[in-house]
Order: sequence, then C-alpha cells, then structure tokens
Amino acid sequence: EAATEIRTHSVLLMLASPVFHKMFTQEMKEKQSHRIELPGKSPEEFKVLLDFLEPGTGRLQKISDANVGFLSRWSDEYCMESLHTECIDFIKEQPATVPRVVLAHCLGLHDYATSCIDHLLRSGQTDWKDCYDYPELVQRVLERTFVNVKRWHPVSPPPQPQPSYWRSQ
Repeated sequence: EAATEIRTHSVLLMLASPVFHKMFTQEMKEKQSHRIELPGKSPEEFKVLLDFLEPGTGRLQKISDANVGFLSRWSDEYCMESLHTECIDFIKEQPATVPRVVLAHCLGLHDYATSCIDHLLRSGQTDWKDCYDYPELVQRVLERTFVNVKRWHPVSPPPQPQPSYWRSQ
C-alpha cells in the first residue's frame, strides 16, 4: 500500500505532543528528514487529529461517537493530555452501551466500565457479543452478573431444623 503524505507544520505537532516534540528535536531521523512516518496508522484518523490541533479550527471540532475511540488512542499514545481528558470526559457523559463498555475497558477505565455493566444488567441487557474478543471483560461481565443477581434475588439461607417438641416412641 502506498504511503499517504499529509503536510502540516512541525511546530503544531511539537506543541501538541511531547512525543512529536522529541521526534523533531532529538537526534532522530524525523529531525533530519522533517518527516514522521506512522506505519500502521490511519491517514484519515490523523487528518481528524490534526483538525483538533489546528489553532484556528481546533475548538470548532467536536468529539463524537464516531471519533472518540481513535482520538483517545492517538492522544494517549502521543501524550496529548488535554485531548485525552476531553475524550474520557465525553465517554463518561454518554449513556451506557455495550460498545461503550468495550471502549472503557480498552482505555483502562475499569470502574466506569463496571458501572456501565451494572447499569446495562439492571436494564435487562443480554447481548454482550461485542465483549467476546476481550476475555478479561467477559469475566468482568460474568462477575457483575453474579453479583447483581445475588443483589436482586438474595439467596435465602437453608432452613434450620426446627426443634421437635414431641418424641416418637
């Protein structure tokens, strides 16, 4: 697959990310070539990320369900704390869904994922297929199911033998 070239100012990247800053200021090939190669990265995602970083238009961009997943990954990987915080805040403000549980799990938001699982279980959610690729998450869903079932339907202790007041002869 041919590489896609996206032109932008290195200063923009350096101001947004300490990782990019090091690439352009340390003795690395990016400093010499004035280029950054991002193999395996989506050019479309990078273009959206750049839109968020642009001084003139960045604040006009909105985090959405369509971009929060990849923006949170990029901002975490390249240490863009402000954007990463915005992504996490957006995720936590949205209604609980199974895809949101998966995203929260992938981002390490385990307490939030657990609260979403609990909410979805109380709401009658039964389709957890989106979680199947994440064994630890499936385990958490099962654990929370057990905890919630016990909470909703407490198991009565076994009946205690009653003292017998009559004697058989």
